[in-house]
Amino acid sequence: MVDVPATHSHESQAPEIPKCWFLAPGVTEHTSDEPCGWKAYWEELSDNQRIFREQSDEYVRNLESAMVPDRGARVLDFGCGFGFVAEMLAPQLAELFLWDSSANMRCRARLNVAGRQNIRFLDLSDPKSLSPDMQFDLILVNSVVQYMTLEEFSAWLLRWRNMLAPGGRIVVSDLIPTDYPALWDIVDLLRLSARRGFLVRAMWQAFSEIWRYWGVRRVRPLSRVRREDLSQRGKDASLTVSYLPANLTHFKKRLTAVFTQAEAH
Repeated sequence: MVDVPATHSHESQAPEIPKCWFLAPGVTEHTSDEPCGWKAYWEELSDNQRIFREQSDEYVRNLESAMVPDRGARVLDFGCGFGFVAEMLAPQLAELFLWDSSANMRCRARLNVAGRQNIRFLDLSDPKSLSPDMQFDLILVNSVVQYMTLEEFSAWLLRWRNMLAPGGRIVVSDLIPTDYPALWDIVDLLRLSARRGFLVRAMWQAFSEIWRYWGVRRVRPLSRVRREDLSQRGKDASLTVSYLPANLTHFKKRLTAVFTQAEAH
């Protein structure tokens, strides 16, 4: 992996917030000074497009094929988005924690995971807000890092490393190589739509959203990273990096890196 729609002004009519332990900061009015950037984009994004749920289902299926989380594992879904991935993973886990930097995403995720008593929301906006005792066996960072600068990624990698339980893993998917042609994204999106059997209708429904996404992407290009940089940044955080044979999302030519604690010498 990488922030309130106008409808939030009618919160009294919204569905009930899940009855779970809730630590995330409240939703406040969006005051971004970057109207054409990614923060503004996430705040305006709606979860009513079928393609978002299909993408989440693809990710969960691939994750389960690549690694089966232990049922007793404590998992953090960092950059949880609409909560679709969490909704699918929750029945298999003892504890699942969610965080997203976007207030809009956090709000929608709370509604989408309503009733899942083993899902909890965290506030990671303040580095000092998390108890040192709160450690995770698995940290999932799906389709997040490409929206960070490499400096932000390095800072978060160190924070994730400090959140890891002994033997824990950080799984970072959708990393974009430096030589990656953007056209591959469109090809893979069409392949996903065709494979899921909703090519024409879904793509037509999602056209305006896809067009807006690419508009922001032209102004704020996605970050790319070399394997050598990942190795060095992992080393700086006392982590070693390996790669899954295939990326966990439908973007097949992107990368999924797995960071683990480096062995002490």
